[in-house]
Amino acid sequence: LGLSATACSRGAHQAAPPPHLPAATVPPTLSVLGTNVVLKPNTSKKTARAFRSVGAASLVREQGVWELRKADRLVGTLQLVTLDSKRSDTRNDRDRTSIRAQILSGDAAQLDLDGLPVWSAKDGDRVLYVWYGRQVLAVLQVKSDDLDADETVTQLVTTITDSAAWPRMPLDVFEEKI
Repeated sequence: LGLSATACSRGAHQAAPPPHLPAATVPPTLSVLGTNVVLKPNTSKKTARAFRSVGAASLVREQGVWELRKADRLVGTLQLVTLDSKRSDTRNDRDRTSIRAQILSGDAAQLDLDGLPVWSAKDGDRVLYVWYGRQVLAVLQVKSDDLDADETVTQLVTTITDSAAWPRMPLDVFEEKI
């Protein structure tokens, strides 16, 4: 996930400093319609290099990647990143929209999971989902041929955002301004 600062606005006020990466919010396993899915941290050097490849323009401060595995088969990935508060502010709709546009291709659908907006887009055989916390971005990719994507995102978003370690934002931040 290489996010660039070039498309993000710099608001009149700076966002609160980002929290530490909320890795404790990620469950070790999920049961998706009776299928056991293991969430395994990916700490490979190749993954770390991919995050660093954007260089100084990156919005990312800390990152974590988890592989979603059904037995030995990779069926998805979860990425959590904290965002540089000097370059983006997740309370700002323009910043969220700009970040989302770098991740989701085409028209994104917006889901509502207990009041929290989650954006999704289908890309070939996978479905991508994006949601936000305070200075935190979450991106889930699910191979829809291998796992029920809607059930996976519902369970994962609920589990992660219900955790006391998830840096919440007031839901009114997501309301459209008229």
